[in-house]
Amino acid sequence: MNRKVRYDEGLDSDEIASYESKHDITPSKIMKEKDTYEIWYLGDFWKEGPKTRETFNEFLIDGGELMYHGTKAGLTVGGIEILHRNGNDTETIWEFNFAD
Repeated sequence: MNRKVRYDEGLDSDEIASYESKHDITPSKIMKEKDTYEIWYLGDFWKEGPKTRETFNEFLIDGGELMYHGTKAGLTVGGIEILHRNGNDTETIWEFNFAD
C-alpha cells in the first residue's frame, strides 16, 4: 500500500501556518473528519458518499452491478469493497473477491 505524505510532515508550527496561509489550506480541507462510505473496484477508488443507510444501499446495488459485469467479463482476480472511513481510520463493511 502506498504511504501518503502529509503536506505538514517535518515542518514546525510556524512553517505550517505560513504554508497554509499561502495556499489557502485549512486542516478541514486536508483531513476528512466526517464519516463516509467509499466503494473501491479492482483496487481503484470508485466513489464516496456520506455515512447514511441510503448511501450504503446505493453502494450495495453498485457492488452487485460491478460483480455482474466483472463476472461476465471473466475476471478472476481483484474485487469490490465498501469501506467506512472516519478520518484516517477505515473499516471494510462489505467485500467481494472474483477469485473466490
